[in-house]
Amino acid sequence: MRTMAADFLIPLCTALLSAATAAELMKKTAPARLPGRFAERMFGKLKDRPYVFALIGMTAVLQIAALMLTDGLISGFTVKDPGAAGSGGMSWFAVLLVSVFCSASLLLTLFCKKERLNRLIRRLAAVSAVLLLAECFVFGGKSLTANPQIRALPQLSLGENAEFTGDSASPIRLSGEKATVECTPSKDIRAVTICMEKEDVSRMIQVTASMEDDNFSRSFKQTDQRYVAGNGERFTLNLDPYGTPHSLRLTFSNIGSPVTVHSIMESSAQPFRFMTFRYVLLLLLAAALLAIRTFSLHLVTYDRTKVRHRAVLAAISSLCVCAPLLLGAHQDLIEYKPETGAAGQDIFVQTFDALMHGQASLRSGVSEGLAALTEPQLYDNSVRDELGISYDWDHAFKDGKYYSYFGITPIVTLYYPMYWLTHKLPTIRWAIMFYAVFAAAFTCLAVISGVTLLVKKPNFLMLCLSLPASVIAVGIFYTLQSYGMYVLPVVSAICFLMLSLWQGFAACMQPQKKGKMYFHFGCSGLALGLCAGARPSIAISAAILIPLFLGILLNREEKWGSKLTKAGIFAAPLFAVLIGLLVYNYARFGSFTDFGATYQLTVSNVNANNLRLYAIPDGIYHYMLQPPEITGTFPFVSFSWQGLPNYERYRFTYRNVGVFWVPMLGAALILLRTACTGTLAETPQKTVTALQKKAVLLTGFAAACIVAWMDFCLAGNGAQYIFDIAPVLCICGTMVLVTAAQPEAALRYRLSAFACAGTVLMILLMLIGTREGPIHENYPLLYQNAESLFVFWH
Repeated sequence: MRTMAADFLIPLCTALLSAATAAELMKKTAPARLPGRFAERMFGKLKDRPYVFALIGMTAVLQIAALMLTDGLISGFTVKDPGAAGSGGMSWFAVLLVSVFCSASLLLTLFCKKERLNRLIRRLAAVSAVLLLAECFVFGGKSLTANPQIRALPQLSLGENAEFTGDSASPIRLSGEKATVECTPSKDIRAVTICMEKEDVSRMIQVTASMEDDNFSRSFKQTDQRYVAGNGERFTLNLDPYGTPHSLRLTFSNIGSPVTVHSIMESSAQPFRFMTFRYVLLLLLAAALLAIRTFSLHLVTYDRTKVRHRAVLAAISSLCVCAPLLLGAHQDLIEYKPETGAAGQDIFVQTFDALMHGQASLRSGVSEGLAALTEPQLYDNSVRDELGISYDWDHAFKDGKYYSYFGITPIVTLYYPMYWLTHKLPTIRWAIMFYAVFAAAFTCLAVISGVTLLVKKPNFLMLCLSLPASVIAVGIFYTLQSYGMYVLPVVSAICFLMLSLWQGFAACMQPQKKGKMYFHFGCSGLALGLCAGARPSIAISAAILIPLFLGILLNREEKWGSKLTKAGIFAAPLFAVLIGLLVYNYARFGSFTDFGATYQLTVSNVNANNLRLYAIPDGIYHYMLQPPEITGTFPFVSFSWQGLPNYERYRFTYRNVGVFWVPMLGAALILLRTACTGTLAETPQKTVTALQKKAVLLTGFAAACIVAWMDFCLAGNGAQYIFDIAPVLCICGTMVLVTAAQPEAALRYRLSAFACAGTVLMILLMLIGTREGPIHENYPLLYQNAESLFVFWH
């Protein structure tokens, strides 16, 4: 279909359909007057309204002429790769969209009296045509050349770990970790297109092109580098030689399992590829912006009593809930039998196995060398390594027994119920997926409830934008991408924290419905206890509920009996869970308040880490202000690795980025004072004052600072620790943005809107940039396609 035949047939079919539609419409209503002086001058003298069909025919002729001219230019001045799908012409789907929008705009102009709808479709028709030309000659401008040529690279010379196979369909085989191929390219070469296939689909291959030319005739200089899946697709390396190219070297790194190179082609420009996904994405973005502007959607105030508003929020929330499932993979559940134990399984299965056998210590064997070490040496990693002692990494070890210092909440809320229902246990990846889905749902509900409770006249569009931004910023997708024993407690704690906040906000909105109010208080307290059982540092964030609950207790219009009942219903399940945790701690470590972190067999002796006031600036910097790594190559932004020598000895240092570099949270910090000032601090609820709203927001930011300091002192800095503070900042940050982003304050509104959109884009780029994990496993071509989407200039 990507030929000039499509340029003729699609407008023709669209014109015939438009004519049939116009004929039916004219039976019911007369067409409007001719649109514009030009049409009036050409068709105004036609009788019995045949000018409608003349306009439709003229529109089709103009479309055919424009499309054929564009396709002719592409065919004559771009390189066509015969082995690549989508090479050689425009996308028939894009042509269809242009034709449909043009015909629809004509029909609406003639028969529809809704001016705003007419204006929207006319603008979309113009935008669709402009984007089509942009995709061909701007995004595809690198493919334009006066002499399009493509041919196989001549005189290949193979380096180490590369050999000819003798098969014309698969000429070269690469092995080892690094292989090279050299050749003498043609004079007019500007790009190299490679097609290869590998056995290990889980790893990406780094391919680098280096060249000797008239500028550097005795040394190779790198010209391009790509990370590719190598699963049979074709990719292109761009070259820009000075004068005559002398030699070309292709270096393949991170090969792993053998790789088969099917073809290496040289061309005078990069082969033309019309990227339909980019075209549709830009068209959808333009359509959304035009619809917002045309129908003044940015002026709509959220009203929870309107079914349409609640339906839209429900739809967005559903998309957010389904998004974690995109990173799912088929995982067989673990067959578990108490009599066989949990040897070789992860630490959560081992903990479940220990509890099933009525003991707190894990049923794992301890090496004689480890048992013989004295306590000062036991937690010294250098001693263990020097003596070559085998031990279970990052387990707690005390009195000759292994323990788990990870939170027990996943065991109680998932492992036991699943075993009772199926007699099987989840893998860590399955468990993370389970909590991620519920965490996304509870995050959306907490955001909506918090805004409804504390923001007077919230902007509906801003609330809609904040939902996906909050879900992606709280850390759910990081835990899915970096699945392991460290992030399961994090995602389960986020899940129950958001449940606690949602139920706490909902309880404050039900002063007249005592049954529902008591239920919300009870659920909030229970969820907070379970959050503490998963990761106590995240539970500190629930302090934002304190100003709201204090307002209830200090309400003079309510009797003390009712107030104490509410407090008791919240506190009872919370204290029950906390007492269970204290008893569990005593059973493991002989102390009610010892969670076992000091007994870790890990990088360093954790007992060397103590709370120090002088570390406050360091903690604030790493957790809130540490910049990401900004590069000039895709994906342009990534986690940075920063550590200072004066504290790196004891504190864990890993890739990280400060939370206020996340656009939504950075904008919230900037607008915090504005949201706490004047009429913007007012709330829609009579039971919640402006002072309480300010206290909630300030408490959230203060709690984040305290947790950042504590985590840095006791552990160090790393991305997984950032998500101890990200959830509360996302909730408070959303309320700040929705409060401060009023349509009449255009600068604040645009800043908030771009911050929400930028948050989604930034975190997606950072996750894609890891080039590993579930994203790459499920979508091996995502990195390459995303790079092609953004990087179009070379």
